[in-house]
Amino acid sequence: MHYLSSWNILIDKFKSRLSKWKASLLSIGGRFTLIKYVLGSLGIYYLSIFKAPESIIRIFEKARAKFLWGGSHGNNKMAWVRWDNVLASHDQGGLGIGSLKAFNLVLLQKWRWRLVTKPDLLWVKLIKSIHGPEAGFDGKGYSSSGVWPSIVGTSNYLHSHNILPKDSLKCHLGNGTTIRFWKDLWLGDEPLYSRYNRLFRLDINENYLLSERYNEGRWNWQWLRPIAPSRAEAMLQSLLTNLAEVTLYSSPDQWKWLIGNDGTFSIASTRTHLDHLMLPSLATSTTWIPCLPRKVNIFLWRFNLDRLPHRLNLSKHGIDIDSILCLICNNHVESASHPPAFTDWLSWVDNIEASQVKKEPYLCHHCFYVLDRLEVP
Repeated sequence: MHYLSSWNILIDKFKSRLSKWKASLLSIGGRFTLIKYVLGSLGIYYLSIFKAPESIIRIFEKARAKFLWGGSHGNNKMAWVRWDNVLASHDQGGLGIGSLKAFNLVLLQKWRWRLVTKPDLLWVKLIKSIHGPEAGFDGKGYSSSGVWPSIVGTSNYLHSHNILPKDSLKCHLGNGTTIRFWKDLWLGDEPLYSRYNRLFRLDINENYLLSERYNEGRWNWQWLRPIAPSRAEAMLQSLLTNLAEVTLYSSPDQWKWLIGNDGTFSIASTRTHLDHLMLPSLATSTTWIPCLPRKVNIFLWRFNLDRLPHRLNLSKHGIDIDSILCLICNNHVESASHPPAFTDWLSWVDNIEASQVKKEPYLCHHCFYVLDRLEVP
């Protein structure tokens, strides 16, 4: 789906879904929920097979940003925070929505995980029969286009831009019956053929399995010609040094995904990793209290960033207003450091539908959280 017109079906799906929602009738917390959990997964079928062009990603992100800030078809609202900062994780000062670009790239990486962990599947055998034993994941890239070359290209893109480490997918040694000695990543942070290219080209069979190379505690080699005293001999000694502590076990070989905690591929953890490297960070992290409604957490987030529509901010954004003075006292500029009284805020928090045991520590925490940043004289 390289042609932009091929994505019109998904764009229309986005627009039709947004047209059924009334942004003006929802709080920002409700709009946040719909954006993150509904719009964020709406195109999962397409994004898990095809790499979306940058222009298409921008269209989707623009639609999500417009809806979050209360805009609708033909009615734009002011965006108080840069959208990339909104998408970022809480640790980076955002709301943790996550970017669709990272979501698309992660979904495509799952094909690589399934390729190595389930080699007996019919589609895996078909891909390898067409694209070779490495299925294109040898770093050479493709000169042709298509669905699978596009999937391989995303992996090469992430590696070349240091977003995804080359050793993120690694085989942990067992009995060595499924690990190719030269071409699979099982020792160090890159395949052995990359580090010992001269020896690799001298080997009779480049696809030998590790178990075929190691027999009764000894390494067996079959070279096209004898290794003469040269650079190749020094390279062989270096290889034997690295292999000195290698031992085969009775258990089967096992592939591990090193981004995450349990060694298995996870969409959530890998997407968080990509977003952390691809999205900008703000100076402070986001304080998010699960006990409070989302709209309150978002309000506190905007307050901490000084992105509320008080008179000083409205004036800075070029909106013509009569005065920037506070309407209550008429002596000070209305800004984040000069708020109205806290009685309404405390009354609202007091009515939160939560047990008193949970309510009191959160209420105390947020009162000091707000007062600390207001610096009221």
